[in-house]
Amino acid sequence: MRGNDAGWGSTEVMAMLTAGVLLAILFIAWEKRTAAPMVPIHWFAQRTFGAGIATGFLFNAAMYGVLFLMPQFFQSAQNHAAFDAGVRMLPWTATLFVVAPFAGALCNRIGERKLIVAGLLLQAVGFAWIAWLARPDVAYVSLILPQIIAGSGVSMATPATQNVILGAVARSDLGKASGIYNMFRFLGAVSGIAIAGAVFGIRGSFASSDSFTAGFVMAAYVAASLSLLGAVIGLRVRRSVNAS
Repeated sequence: MRGNDAGWGSTEVMAMLTAGVLLAILFIAWEKRTAAPMVPIHWFAQRTFGAGIATGFLFNAAMYGVLFLMPQFFQSAQNHAAFDAGVRMLPWTATLFVVAPFAGALCNRIGERKLIVAGLLLQAVGFAWIAWLARPDVAYVSLILPQIIAGSGVSMATPATQNVILGAVARSDLGKASGIYNMFRFLGAVSGIAIAGAVFGIRGSFASSDSFTAGFVMAAYVAASLSLLGAVIGLRVRRSVNAS
């Protein structure tokens, strides 16, 4: 979040990035040598588990990046009140309650990979569509369908990704696998917000409706790209069943 202001090559930013990398390396080294690791590193070498974690990270990064900026678009670019901005997000968020239960039921019938790939492609289409339409005077009604598409996509991908990750480990390890998934889900969320904020700062600002929209459009296109990358990685997922 500070990269654009402080400079990506500044001492502040480079020190934080270096510290983060070193701490990650130390954590991995410790988990590989301990007898009872909290995060079994060898799981990530498994094709389905690794692909599931990467996919979950990417679609959460994409989703939360747009979720962070879109209500601000309604407020800063279109001058709506905070409550009105929240109501305008309902077509997106409501899909979770409609689509996710059906997607969860379909996992065992058609396989998780189809739902993950199709869901992330839908999210990519929805975000790219929103970016293409976004301007200060865009009619709200034109943003309803792309919100529904994006929301339906992530609502399809979420239960399928969870099913894949939990199905790739032994039943006795379900607690650890669930914890790792949630860790990467939240890491994807904060990373997505940071990426969206940094991308927004390249072209956008709060100086005017047009300048805010310029930054929001760029961030939404980046989120669509992250979703598309997640769909590509999702192709590596294999149908998984818990080991006994």
